Amino acid sequence: MFPLIARPRVHPAVAATTATLALVAFAPRVHAQPATVASGADSAASAAEPGDRPAISPRATLHHLDAAVTMRAGTLGAGVEVGKLVTDHLAVRAGYFGSSFNVNRTVSNIAYAGRVQLRGASVLADLFPSARGAFHFTGGVVLNGPRVTAAALPGTDGTITLNHHAYSTSELGQLGGKLAMRPAAPYVGFGFGTPARKSAVALVADVGAMIGAPTFTLNASNAAGNPALQSDLRAQQATTQQQISRYGRVVPVSSIGLAVRF
Repeated sequence: MFPLIARPRVHPAVAATTATLALVAFAPRVHAQPATVASGADSAASAAEPGDRPAISPRATLHHLDAAVTMRAGTLGAGVEVGKLVTDHLAVRAGYFGSSFNVNRTVSNIAYAGRVQLRGASVLADLFPSARGAFHFTGGVVLNGPRVTAAALPGTDGTITLNHHAYSTSELGQLGGKLAMRPAAPYVGFGFGTPARKSAVALVADVGAMIGAPTFTLNASNAAGNPALQSDLRAQQATTQQQISRYGRVVPVSSIGLAVRF
């Protein structure tokens, strides 16, 4: 019997490296062929297999409406507005606002206790100097703007002076005035905000003015059959309207809001 000869142990990593080198050494050599430049048509034909569909990037399928719904609050009250970017430099928007509150004022030496009604709509267009920018100039109209209904208050002597003539409350009955903007008041302004989709939510702000003085009317419930009172009412109404037109040709408007963009 032959004596058993102990085989030396070889580390597995060394054995694997030796086998790899042996395969490389005895492998047949392949001579590299000179590379040829294929034409664009040939490359496309060789790259595209029958039945293959062009790969579509997820970003390419993403499409935004460039539209926004905005909740606003400002001098015309609170409301909601919808807007749409028409071109990179132009957007249109329409909104509805509403609110009411009490106010006390003295106009032409007559004290009034009134209530302001803010119920109306706006149709506006925004012009963006920068493509898809935020800063814009605005023009449009405000429909059915603010209205004020007020009751005249007598003085400490219990009278109200109309056109320099004092009347008691029993002579006048109910003396009241109404103040209203024209049905469609032009609006101009500027602001920050756009329907262009840059982020899902954004703050917006606008500052502007409605152009045109409100119209004032004055009525007394006991004016019928009293020519002197009717004449004084017309004169007092004209005086008050002149004062309002002098200082109220431009009505400031401002608002801030939160826009949700799509």
